[in-house]
Amino acid sequence: SERYKYLAYRLKKMLVSAISIISMQIKQGNFEPADYEVSFRKNGKYPPIKIVLNDGQEVTLVGQIDRIDELEKGDSKYIRIIDYKSGDKSINLTEVYYGLQLQLLVYLDAIIDSDRHKKSNLKPAAILYNRIDNPIVRSNEDQKDAVINEEILKKLRMNGLVLKDVDIIGEMDMSLKEGERKTSLVIPANFDKNGNIGRYT
Repeated sequence: SERYKYLAYRLKKMLVSAISIISMQIKQGNFEPADYEVSFRKNGKYPPIKIVLNDGQEVTLVGQIDRIDELEKGDSKYIRIIDYKSGDKSINLTEVYYGLQLQLLVYLDAIIDSDRHKKSNLKPAAILYNRIDNPIVRSNEDQKDAVINEEILKKLRMNGLVLKDVDIIGEMDMSLKEGERKTSLVIPANFDKNGNIGRYT
């Protein structure tokens, strides 16, 4: 039907847009995708995560990480977890405090503590939600593609938590490191006028 043709067209357009945006986000920094669709389950890349509650009961967590990015720096390897979402999603620190939003943090901890990484100096860099969308950006014929791309990145800036480390934040967005801008277009971070981590990080 015409309706399904239209929906298929919209979906295709969104996927093409998403691939382009993800590519731009990756090119902004030095972290590189290392793995996709990483599962935590029986016969998965990582075993199910077992959590013992205060009353002694055991909870088993299974799931999947959409993407893991890595950066080797010195004798350490930093990782960030990316979770793709079709709608707005952000880390709520209140929910984290009360244990209501722990999934990505648990995954990150499980990877760092896993047997396969015992010999490597693995460190956390970020947990981020990446919104998949095809945003509408107001522009005119005189605007250059670079300006339009900046507006797109700004609208789809990733949400989450990043390591409070100037060097690592700079590796996630080289425009911060090189002083091109003070507020990142790709991660929830900013630098103040002195090059220190800003209050909105």
